[in-house]
Amino acid sequence: MFDPKVYDSALFKIVERVGSIAALAKILGVSRQVVYTWVRARGVPLRQAIKLEQLYGTPRQELVYPKMRAFFSAGNISNDALSTYLPRI
Repeated sequence: MFDPKVYDSALFKIVERVGSIAALAKILGVSRQVVYTWVRARGVPLRQAIKLEQLYGTPRQELVYPKMRAFFSAGNISNDALSTYLPRI
C-alpha cells in the first residue's frame, strides 16, 4: 500500500516541480524505478541529496532517508564535516 506521508516529503515536492518521476530520473542520471523507490522510502542517498540541494535549494537534511534525518537533527554531524568526506558532485 502507498504511504500517504510520501506526498508530504521534500523529494515528492521536487518530483512535482520537475513534472514526473521520469523527468527527475533523467536529471539525476538514474532509472525511474530508482527514483520511485526513493519516493516510497521518502528519502535519497546522501550524494543524491547534496545534488538535489544544489539544483533545487531543498536542504539535504530534508531529502535524506528518515533515519539519516534523525542523525542530522541529533547534531552528530555538521554540513561542513560532511562536505569534507564527500567528493564534489
